[in-house]
Amino acid sequence: MSDALLSLSLLLRALEPLANGVVDLDVVARARLNALAGKRLRLHPLAPFTHNQPSSATASVTLAFAAQRFTLHAGDTSPVDLALTGTPLALLHALRNGRFDDAKFIVTADGDVTLLTNIADLLRELSPDLLAPLRAAVGNDVASALHTGGALAREAAKRVATSASPLLASGVTMLRDIGAQLRRHRSGD
Repeated sequence: MSDALLSLSLLLRALEPLANGVVDLDVVARARLNALAGKRLRLHPLAPFTHNQPSSATASVTLAFAAQRFTLHAGDTSPVDLALTGTPLALLHALRNGRFDDAKFIVTADGDVTLLTNIADLLRELSPDLLAPLRAAVGNDVASALHTGGALAREAAKRVATSASPLLASGVTMLRDIGAQLRRHRSGD
């Protein structure tokens, strides 16, 4: 196993229980996960500034959905229902929005694209009930104050993200152009 694959596997092993724990705090999300049981999604990230070459075959991440949870696998080559290929930012955009046809975030899809829509709906509507575990950890008064502050912070983050989205997209375009210029310069054109 390569160092990159080992690192990715360790990262996924750490993220998986955290992500499943968040889903466990949302009754609707658990039901949506049940509907996805047996489905598999593979993400093939492209190296930065290239739009046609995968960074490596082992860098792919597979999400396997089971009843009320999912597992994450690095470098898995078993069959999947949907495979998405794109830059890491484009893949995140596709998962968040359920679309892969945005001109600024190029993603190719191979397979059942309704799976992407279902995952995006799950992520968009994810609303874990953090109050119960918070109350158990710090008490009712502190938990209520933290919960209210968290709701205000989430709303502020949504507003910032909405206003920053065009700026981020133009920054991505600029980075792509710089990458293309660097490749041309290196090749002597």
